Amino acid sequence: MKKGFSLIEIVMGVALFAILGTVSSVMLLSAMRGARKAAAINIAKNEGQFALNAMVQTTRFAKNAVCSGAVTLTKTDDTTVVYDLAGGVITEQVGAETNNLTGEKVTVTACGGSMFTCNGRNVQICFNIDSATASDVTESAGSVGTGIMFTTTVVLRNWGI
Repeated sequence: MKKGFSLIEIVMGVALFAILGTVSSVMLLSAMRGARKAAAINIAKNEGQFALNAMVQTTRFAKNAVCSGAVTLTKTDDTTVVYDLAGGVITEQVGAETNNLTGEKVTVTACGGSMFTCNGRNVQICFNIDSATASDVTESAGSVGTGIMFTTTVVLRNWGI
């Protein structure tokens, strides 16, 4: 009796290993893509929350707000702070010093064309953040390319003082 494998057995073994290799590769790539998207979402949420918190804190204790694309806040000590959206980055200008509130890893866009809306003592802040390098970070499957929306309305506590 001859020892060894027939041609059909060898072909079936190779085919089985090819199928297992393909399935393993697809699962690995899918897991890596999911991890990259989760990291991009985390970065976008952190950057957006930091910028929103900074703007809300200053706006809440301002005595006056003027919206004209950007928002100019007058604090109780009569110094001004200007928040603006320029080149996909939220900036804060205090006196002659300008700081970026968002980094180069994200791109910021205004909601409906304007990031700030002033109505008396209320200031509405609305912006979308998306990853600058990775794929779309939108969490819902229906809205592609919009990013994560951050919106709030702040009431000026020291308005008119």
